[in-house]
Amino acid sequence: MALRRGLLRLAAAPTVSLRSACSASPSSSLQVRDFSAGKECQEKEVSVKIPTQVYGIGGRYASSLYVTAVRANTFESVYNELNDLLKAIDKSPTFGDFLKDMSMPNKERVKIVQSLFKELGYSEISINFLALLAENGRLRNFKEVMKSLSELNMAHRKEVKATVTTVVELKDKELGELMKSLKKFVGSDHTILLEQKIDKRIMGGLVVDIGEKHIDLSIATKLKDMERVLREPLPDLVA
Repeated sequence: MALRRGLLRLAAAPTVSLRSACSASPSSSLQVRDFSAGKECQEKEVSVKIPTQVYGIGGRYASSLYVTAVRANTFESVYNELNDLLKAIDKSPTFGDFLKDMSMPNKERVKIVQSLFKELGYSEISINFLALLAENGRLRNFKEVMKSLSELNMAHRKEVKATVTTVVELKDKELGELMKSLKKFVGSDHTILLEQKIDKRIMGGLVVDIGEKHIDLSIATKLKDMERVLREPLPDLVA
């Protein structure tokens, strides 16, 4: 409730000064910006490996934030703060309009963002990150950033999404056997978030999507493959 009330007070937020942020280079080719305070930033020159590649504007900003938050050992709390904000945006047309409105000067937008989220008790890294988005006119890309940050969060927690599609719901024993097979594929140290889907069109068998892999063991696909083979011309027979 406090966050939603704060979003409705955006226009009334007082002026505050913008903190400077230092730069850092993680153990990848991506140049990132550190959003923590100056002294803390200097003390935490720890090599951080980005757990999965994310792309586009959202990916660049999310990767930068990931490196900074992991160095400060605050990634989980920073992610939760920004994810709560994402949920609040969906319930607040006022803030949604604020994100899209490009008529306001970026400096004024920065002041509002800093004041509001400081009042709401957000961490310094989150505040500085949101201020940077405002400064660069990228608040309108916040949802895109969060999509990439969510992917990084899953990789950070070693979670892998998987979907199994069948004609009927799998029994517990069948699910257990499937999970064992998938564990061999992703590694025993990963957690599989499995979703079941029912689709009569596959006729039988199963279809598994895990990570970027698509495994089609459905009867429908086997029949299509067989039909394609049967339609191929027979080779010339040599007497």
